[in-house]
Amino acid sequence: MKSLTIIRSALLGAALCAPIYAQDIAGPVLGFIPNSDKTAVFPVLGVPGASLMGAAISLEGGVSALTVSPRQDFALAVADQTHQAMLIDLSRPGFSITALALIANRPQAALSPTGAAAAVFDGDSQRLQIMGGLPKSPQSLANADVSFLGEPLRSMAVSDDGSLVLLETDTTLWTLRSSGYAWQVPIESPDRGAFLPNRRDAVITDDQTRSAYLIRDLGGANELAFLASARDSGTFTAASGSEDGRQVLLAANTGEIHIVDVATGYESRIACSCSPTGINRLRGSAVFRLTEPSTEPIAVLDASSGDSRIVLIPPSAGK
Repeated sequence: MKSLTIIRSALLGAALCAPIYAQDIAGPVLGFIPNSDKTAVFPVLGVPGASLMGAAISLEGGVSALTVSPRQDFALAVADQTHQAMLIDLSRPGFSITALALIANRPQAALSPTGAAAAVFDGDSQRLQIMGGLPKSPQSLANADVSFLGEPLRSMAVSDDGSLVLLETDTTLWTLRSSGYAWQVPIESPDRGAFLPNRRDAVITDDQTRSAYLIRDLGGANELAFLASARDSGTFTAASGSEDGRQVLLAANTGEIHIVDVATGYESRIACSCSPTGINRLRGSAVFRLTEPSTEPIAVLDASSGDSRIVLIPPSAGK
């Protein structure tokens, strides 16, 4: 594949606020959380159950569509001034920026379960660009026309090999191959989806039946397996896989988190006493953020030991 051109940060017209990083980040870092409009990140300092939010770190030139890698080692964003996509190295103090030969206006972005691939949507041209080899060796895998959607794109999910993208609209869930071929997900009324790490297996939720399913080898064998049902009148609002792909985590709007063993089908549940907005990985083998930054504490699921627990991160004083 053709390698993406790398341009140093001096050409971006934007630089990270390194002094904030040097002052506020010391000791263990649980991860980074984008703010509500995806223009900055908050570092989370500490460990599960004993952590706090640091001061927001932003780009001087402004960015949009900022998303953090599930492994918390880099972020993907699009510069407001140049509309150029960039990778922001979060793995060491000082941060460095690598610009990509990828331009997007009114962008949306998604990273794969390990951060190895990305999908960037250009709202003006209605084109979807897929990148692989992240973060060390970025490569362009596809540039597809998705104007066939016919309605606004709500969310995306991309497989780690960059070969498949799930595209959610108000009425339909599409699967797109990197070749440009697209089809509707083969479930009666799918709503949203997520890929498991290093696989083409996808978790699909269905609001109509209040259920979640696993499609093994999406676009290939398409083996369908039932995973879980939300209680009462609840629906699943988010899905994710554990780092090893052995468990599927499902967030319900009732405030319950369902944890399903993929091999055995065994299901456990834990109440978060919150309204989950997503299942976003933080550092650790099975640590997930469930809510967004606000004036309320952020709920975190720590499933890294035998007894899963919900812990809280106090809200940022600067929010």
